[in-house]
Amino acid sequence: MCCLFVLCLDGGLETSYFSNFEYHEKLILIVGNLSFVFYMLFTKTILNFKKWDPKWDKRVKYGLVVWMCLLGFVFANLDIVAVVLGSIGVLIGYTIVIVSSIKGIRAGAARAKYFLIGNLCYYIGVIVSILQINGVLNSTIFGLSSIETIEMTTMIQLALFSLTLGSTINYMRDKLDKKEIEQQKQKQEAQRKYAELIEQKNQELEYKVVERTQELRESALIIEQKNKDITNSITYARRIQRALLPAAELWKSALTNHFVFYKPKDIVSGDFYWLNQSAELSTLYFAVCDCTGHGVPGAMVSVVGINNLNRCINEFKLTKPSDILNRLNLLFEESFEMGSKDKGEINDGMDMALCALNYNPNHKQGGPKAKLQFSGANNPVWIIRKSTPGTQVRADLIIGSAMGYDLIALKPNKQPIGRFTARKPFSNQELDLYENDNLYLFTDGYADQFGGPEEKKFKQKQLKHLLLSIQEFGPEEQKQLLYDKFTEWRGAGEQIDDICVIGVKI
Repeated sequence: MCCLFVLCLDGGLETSYFSNFEYHEKLILIVGNLSFVFYMLFTKTILNFKKWDPKWDKRVKYGLVVWMCLLGFVFANLDIVAVVLGSIGVLIGYTIVIVSSIKGIRAGAARAKYFLIGNLCYYIGVIVSILQINGVLNSTIFGLSSIETIEMTTMIQLALFSLTLGSTINYMRDKLDKKEIEQQKQKQEAQRKYAELIEQKNQELEYKVVERTQELRESALIIEQKNKDITNSITYARRIQRALLPAAELWKSALTNHFVFYKPKDIVSGDFYWLNQSAELSTLYFAVCDCTGHGVPGAMVSVVGINNLNRCINEFKLTKPSDILNRLNLLFEESFEMGSKDKGEINDGMDMALCALNYNPNHKQGGPKAKLQFSGANNPVWIIRKSTPGTQVRADLIIGSAMGYDLIALKPNKQPIGRFTARKPFSNQELDLYENDNLYLFTDGYADQFGGPEEKKFKQKQLKHLLLSIQEFGPEEQKQLLYDKFTEWRGAGEQIDDICVIGVKI
């Protein structure tokens, strides 16, 4: 635009593009005004008025709007007014430029220095040109006319403006670099703070973990001590329960050939075996019982069962197994309902097989050696006898045969000792026993054990076959074979219930 203004001054523009010189003066005013507007916008951007002098920034904006209105005077043929007002505006604008340039130099902006020098060169050129036109100075200085002086100083100004632009570009580049460096620093600082925060949180977590671990250790010690106390108590309860069971010496004196395979699931057992003799020593009573549950609850029920069985013999002088079970059932219900407000909630009981054995003092070879009386609450008694003439029993009592032996079952009443809705009196059964007959009393723990290749129950069918297959062995060998088979069948699995099996050889 400055170049365009210079062409207007020396008449080059009209000569090249306009043949009518009538608009020469107006064209100079129009191009001059526009040149000044763009010059001030350029100055405003380069010197960054908004940063160094916000008030002047707003004033320049409003001034440029007013300046553009001067064009109206040109088109209204009021050129003199436009020239006067334009001259005043130019002086004000140049003053603003010089003052802002000085402020920029003081602020350390190198581009403001180049900009100030360029403007001063131009201002000097304009003043010299005016002085030449008015005859104050020679019409030619260094061979330059007034117009050529303005052209020369304009070229110098533009050259210095180029330096200003270069400095501005360098400034912006440095600013961007500094901004990038600052952003990088901020990023690094944020990462550092984040790392410190993570480290702090980790330390807090570690402290909490240590604290919680210590609490858990203390809790574990407390639990371990409580478990130890409970285990010690249960272990002592086992000693009490074992003390209530018949002693081995009593079994040997009463029944020479026998075995007791007794394997509790826990420390104490809900299964128990019992032995008693009448005052005259003529009748031997023995039983295998399975109380509700196992472990401590079952063991507590077993204590009640042992005590009441002894009462039936010693206190009530009962002799028939069925009478003993009927009385035992009443005593059992009384024992558990005595302190209960809601009788319906008591469901504890036990299954059992009870035998009364009387040996025949006048036993003859080949004849019955003993008389067996039996009564059962859900549990039977099995007798295995060699299949020989003269010892046969009713066919309905034989539930299995193998290897020359018959398995005879005296079936129980289908009701437990304890609360039962359809209660009936227990029945009493009798059977002659012969020499070498084997009696077996047992709970359901052995047959209910899971194991084998398919993890199924052992079941009574296999138990029958097993007992029939070991008849050629003595009682102790039979006990070991039962134990070995159970261990093999269970494998690595858990024992699921208490086990009690008693074998008696006649």
